[in-house]
Order: sequence, then C-alpha cells, then structure tokens
Amino acid sequence: MRYLGAVLFFLCAGILSGAELPEIVARCGEMVVRREAAAKLLRQADPAERSRLSRRELLQKVLTDHFCSEALSKMLSDAGFPPGEAAALEMLKRSRAALPPGPETPDDGTLARLARDPKVQLKQAYRQYLQERRPDIFQVPPAVLERYYRENQQLFLLPMQIVGTRYTAQDPALLNVLQLRVRQGEKPGSAARSIAGISAESFAGPEAAAAGVPAGTWSPVTALPGGGYRVYHVTETRPPAYLPLEKAAPGIREMMVRRRAALELEGALKAVFAAVKMEFFF
Repeated sequence: MRYLGAVLFFLCAGILSGAELPEIVARCGEMVVRREAAAKLLRQADPAERSRLSRRELLQKVLTDHFCSEALSKMLSDAGFPPGEAAALEMLKRSRAALPPGPETPDDGTLARLARDPKVQLKQAYRQYLQERRPDIFQVPPAVLERYYRENQQLFLLPMQIVGTRYTAQDPALLNVLQLRVRQGEKPGSAARSIAGISAESFAGPEAAAAGVPAGTWSPVTALPGGGYRVYHVTETRPPAYLPLEKAAPGIREMMVRRRAALELEGALKAVFAAVKMEFFF
C-alpha cells in the first residue's frame, strides 16, 4: 500500500506540474499560455473541480477561464477600470461599510488577503464599471428592502448581547485584588488603572465566556491558552432582539447588489467566451 501511495503521488505531481504538456499549450488571439503557466493554473484549480473533472477537462476549463478573464480585464482597462489590488481593496472596504458591525464582519487583514486574489480584483473592477454604466443595478427601492426583511425575519435576530469589560493579567492574584477593591467601593475602571499589570478591554456581544454571568457580577478567573489570566465584569445583559429595519437595510441592499453584479459578470464572461477564439494543443 505504501508503494501504491507513492506511485499515485508522483502521478498526481506529474499531472499538476504539466510536465508532459507541449511548450505552447493554448492560444487565444495574441495571448499564449505556455507549459509553465498552464501548470500553475492547474495547481490553482478548485480542488472540487480537480476531483470531478478529467485531467483534459480540467485543463481546458482553467485555460478557458483564464482567457475569458484576461479578455474581460483588457476591456475593463480600456474603459478606465483596470483590475488591481488597491482598487479591489477600496471597493471591499466600501462594501464592508454598508454592513452592520458584527462577529462575521471581515477585518482589514481579511480584506487585504481577498484583494490580492486576481478573481476578486476582476469582480471589483467590473462592479466599478457597472456603477458608471449600469447605475440601475444599484438602485433598490425601499419597498423591496422591507419585503426581504419581513420575509426573512430570522436572519436579523440578534443573539443575547452581553456588555462589560474583560480584564487580563499574568498574575491571577492581581485580578483577585481588583475584584476585592471593587467590592470595597471603587469603580472597576479606576481600580484597574491603578493596578500595574492589568489590561482592560470593553466588549459587547455574544461573549461565550461571560454567558450566564449576571449583570453587576464577575466571572471566575480563568487561565488563557497562550498564558495569563482573564476575568469578566458584566455590566448589562440584553435579551435577543431583531435588528431594526433601518439598520438592516444597508446590508440587504449590499447583498442584493452583489447578486445582481455577480449575474452581470457571469453574463459578461459568457459573452467574452462566445466572442473569442481559443486553440488548445493537447
């Protein structure tokens, strides 16, 4: 079995490296894909497609997608909307700004990673193009937003919100001193600032570690996986509630606009596919 596994590994490595491909693998007009570039496209292919398609089908698909994306990218560049990392990052940040803050809101690092993806760059450039050429796509009547909100009410149910402060320290004794001084009448914030070695951070959300702690009380002091200790002081608990329509509307609009833009992009790629002539040499 070990020998068979090694054989399969080297066979797959050969397929994904494109070692047996001709020097020029495909051509589309003036665009040429050589062996090394084709092998890179194969390695970047979706794992699900890699297991579903035959080796020839997979290669033809990734080359077709590549040629269509390059042709559309040139069209966008000629129109003044060149795909690029900086432009994609700016568009992603604008999209994020339309969403209500929450645990699933992507942070700056996530957006920066997404912006480096050429597919995301193409998608965001095409969205910019649509904003100028097809502004109707971005117009969503208030009645449409409200209907979606009413018909999908459970999507906007916020979990119980816990409000308070988490205190951390390397020495658990400091956190015990903090709680003692608060019981003696000091304010938690001022007491924490006067004790060297304690850091404080406010929170508001479904904080699992603070769940079940009544408002105005403390959680047990617990050890952190990376070292140090933590204790929660809960000041308020808010029962589950629905996000109001006025706060949900920007996110609903952004979701609808994304779907419309995605359909337009799919149609544009199909039009490019119908217009270009591709030659494959394998």
